[in-house]
Amino acid sequence: MSLPPFIILRAADDRYVLLNVSHVTRFIDNVEKTCLKFDVVNEPQNMLNGRWKTGRVEPSALTYTCERVSSRGPTKYYTTIMNKMADYIELPWGSVYQYNMTSPNQILSSKFYRVVMNEDRNVKWHFVRAALLTQPLQHQPLQRQPLLMQPLQAKIPNHIFRVYLQDAIARNEICPITMEPLMMNAGLTSCGHLFNKDAILMAIRSSALCPTCRAVIREDVQSL
Repeated sequence: MSLPPFIILRAADDRYVLLNVSHVTRFIDNVEKTCLKFDVVNEPQNMLNGRWKTGRVEPSALTYTCERVSSRGPTKYYTTIMNKMADYIELPWGSVYQYNMTSPNQILSSKFYRVVMNEDRNVKWHFVRAALLTQPLQHQPLQRQPLLMQPLQAKIPNHIFRVYLQDAIARNEICPITMEPLMMNAGLTSCGHLFNKDAILMAIRSSALCPTCRAVIREDVQSL
């Protein structure tokens, strides 16, 4: 089972890092294997304008082979067990779940160690949970309000958007409007859905509602 393109990992008390997950194919001992490669995202607080929530997940403990590239020696491969946790951050473009990883000190780059050792003084590679809003997942009565009163979400950084789009393309997702495969010219709406850019721009000229979730969307559709 593959992991999502972004996950959250706890590094120290109330300190978390955002990891970009890549699936790469390597020959290890003359055997072709799919490995995970983790990159600690720089300045994650720029995109974490979301809210902590707690959902329900089925208990799982999956084993993966991970690649670690070092400038001081050869590339090494380690085995780790990943556990998906119930906590996640809800963002305009999707949900990012927290995971537990065995032996992260072997697998992750020196950026991770700086957080663990309290050396990330400029909060460059981590974020603090208390800095985000926390809201348990609860069933609350629906509060109806005019559609135009719904808050509009901020854009996400382009390097995050690029990985998000590349993952959608790799999974052969299609545009809900054209029913054709998504390409790198896709557009991202403020509610977090991907479309063919020309198609969604034409659609919102006649309706300000997202064709997928019916949320009010901005006219400035994000693209690369």
